[in-house]
Amino acid sequence: MNRILVIDDEQAICTSLKFALEDEYEVDTTTSADEGLNILQRRQIDLVLLDWRLEGADGIDVLKEIKSLHPQVNVIMMTA
Repeated sequence: MNRILVIDDEQAICTSLKFALEDEYEVDTTTSADEGLNILQRRQIDLVLLDWRLEGADGIDVLKEIKSLHPQVNVIMMTA
């Protein structure tokens, strides 16, 4: 089963996306950019849903970090 990682600083968004996707995918969520990067180090992630505007971090900077460490991971940027 494919694994999706949701990184969004709003817990309600993480919870909603997990609920919507968990029947078809394994879903990890976090409200922290640092924790998201840690999850990427520990698990095989196929897709990241990444908030553009994270509290305490810029989504574009997080995207650059993800792609430098894991260039094969697909990332979809989200914003309100």
